[in-house]
Amino acid sequence: DEKTSLGSFFRNLLSVTRNKMVVRIAVVFVLWYFATYCTSSFYGTYMLRELGMSQAMTTILVGIGSVARMIASRPIGSMADRLSFRVSLRVCMAIVVVSFLFAAFAMPGTGLVCFLLYYIFHGVAMAGINSALTNLVFDYVQPAQRSDALAFCQSLAGVAGFLVTLGAGWFVDYMQQQGNQLLGMTVYAQQVTSLLAAVVVVVAIVYISLRFPKKQ
Repeated sequence: DEKTSLGSFFRNLLSVTRNKMVVRIAVVFVLWYFATYCTSSFYGTYMLRELGMSQAMTTILVGIGSVARMIASRPIGSMADRLSFRVSLRVCMAIVVVSFLFAAFAMPGTGLVCFLLYYIFHGVAMAGINSALTNLVFDYVQPAQRSDALAFCQSLAGVAGFLVTLGAGWFVDYMQQQGNQLLGMTVYAQQVTSLLAAVVVVVAIVYISLRFPKKQ
């Protein structure tokens, strides 16, 4: 019945949170969602309004990123099979750090080139990140707990992403109200959040290196 199902759900949740590897995987999920939700949600309006791109151009850039992702899917998948998802995740995250740095340097005059490079590098990275995150669960969690562990990680990261979006939205509005001025310099909110995202992903890479043992 409903009470029994609810009780079983909470028992399973408590059980997975006692598994240190599940908690570590959840940390990686949260860090990744933080970086994603504080940036990508706000790039579209940034390119259209502040950087003066047309809707057609932004669509083309997104399409280029999709093509880059498709081209990179096979070699990144092969790398994951040959080495491990732990390794492929760190490599793809390192590539996405580069993409965020390109976005951080995007401004009127350089926006098109920077976002072209952003979408290419981001597309390549996304060929492996989501699948590698999911497969961390299969590599480090016992079969009986995998479905609950994945649900826990995704739910926790989803809540974190929602909160990050609210905070980043407030920051974007604040910077616009200040005339995009920070310490006497013209700085756009999306540049700051892109740099923050790059730092957060670097933290995730270091965390994976230190807290996830190599698979034999």
